[in-house]
Amino acid sequence: MVNPIKNNKGAAIAVVVIAMAVLMILGTSVLNLGLSETKMSLLNEKDIQAEYIAKAGADIAAKYIADNPETNVTNLSDSLGKGNFDAVVTRPDSSTIKIVSTGTVDTSSKSVSLILKAMTYKDLFTGLRQTGVDALDLTAMNVEYMPGSVVNIEANVASLDQIQLSLADASDPNIVKSLNNNVPESFAIPDSAGYITELPIAVSGIKTFTGNYSLTTLTKVNGETLVFDTQGGNQYIIANTLSFTGTQGSVIIQGGGFVHLYIIDSGDIQNPISLNTDNPGTLFIYVSQGKSLTIAANGVINAYIYAPEATVEIQSALTTVKGALIGQIINRGNVNGAKGTFYYIPLPNNPSDNTIQFLYKKIMYLK
Repeated sequence: MVNPIKNNKGAAIAVVVIAMAVLMILGTSVLNLGLSETKMSLLNEKDIQAEYIAKAGADIAAKYIADNPETNVTNLSDSLGKGNFDAVVTRPDSSTIKIVSTGTVDTSSKSVSLILKAMTYKDLFTGLRQTGVDALDLTAMNVEYMPGSVVNIEANVASLDQIQLSLADASDPNIVKSLNNNVPESFAIPDSAGYITELPIAVSGIKTFTGNYSLTTLTKVNGETLVFDTQGGNQYIIANTLSFTGTQGSVIIQGGGFVHLYIIDSGDIQNPISLNTDNPGTLFIYVSQGKSLTIAANGVINAYIYAPEATVEIQSALTTVKGALIGQIINRGNVNGAKGTFYYIPLPNNPSDNTIQFLYKKIMYLK
């Protein structure tokens, strides 16, 4: 006679074995799924890292090109973070530089392209811009402009509230505040080989500059007049220090050309710069990184001032800066904002030379 209890035990064992087998299969599947998701998560993380490295590599290449405009670099690569980048540089045309940067982390690889375009002076000088991260205080400054113009007041700050204007200027629809957090564009100082190294001799209190100069100090004292004669072409003046002092005399540009004035260390303007055409578009002043230009004159300064990594101090309530201005810090020599009048004049044209090339960047992602 068959024992039903024994038969039930055998069936139970079979069910347990089958159940264990199913659980093992399910457990293995869940484990494999978990491992697969972990691998995917790590892969996604490395993809993100590779993309950031590609962007950083493009920025590094762009800065190198901006700092070394005469170098015809075609490739830059280096290790960065947990991976490395390789940037390939091409020049589709005379005014365009294309950088394709590839970031790699283990087996993950991502690429971005970055386009550098040569900027015109008109692109740069659109009003008054502060490139440092400090608040821009213009409450003690009058902002004026040519009829029909729109003045851009730009600053590298978190909110428009940190750009402070006088009540009258804040309500003027032609004075527009905006945020500009782009990296300041670099400029190159010309090669001074063959430049004149001595100041011209004064004749009847007039010093006439003809040609290009590289000077330890560019000075104008009381009663002197400096004449920059551009009839022979655009002039380049490099000065370690600039000192325009004295209540009489002036600085005149004649000849229809442009003067590019580079201040290596520091500049001090204690009297007005007077242009015979009253056109600031004939004078461009550049101030080197970490240096300063002090304007304390009770007169009118006609110039386009480019000091994206330097300090510009406008100290006098009676001073008028006519043209446009870009500075890292714009104040009156202390924590207070600039004082005086800023009169924006749109640049009528662009200097016809290729010595200075400003670059801006635009990132486009490759699919």
